[in-house]
Amino acid sequence: MKNLIIYPNDNGSVSFVYPNLNCGLTIEEIALKDVPNGIPYLLVDEVDVPTDHTYFEAFTADFSNPDGHGIGAEAWFAANAKTSTLDMSQTGTQTTDVQTVEASA
Repeated sequence: MKNLIIYPNDNGSVSFVYPNLNCGLTIEEIALKDVPNGIPYLLVDEVDVPTDHTYFEAFTADFSNPDGHGIGAEAWFAANAKTSTLDMSQTGTQTTDVQTVEASA
């Protein structure tokens, strides 16, 4: 199972994102959000990553055929805020006031 996101960083090495897959987002959505804008990423299985981090800065990967490109957090949140607003207006979702009821002792 592909459960890790990797992307090239500014120092020529590879950055690793260990996503919380129980957060309600898919790994693809997390990658779009957490990988900087325009940067390619790969979805990999954690077992395929070396466990010896002695030479962590020397890790490399081939990003010539990426799984996608990040858009960054700011763009992701802006896009999803617009989508949420559109979805609510298109589905006819209505907001109702919630009344607070105090229990007597």
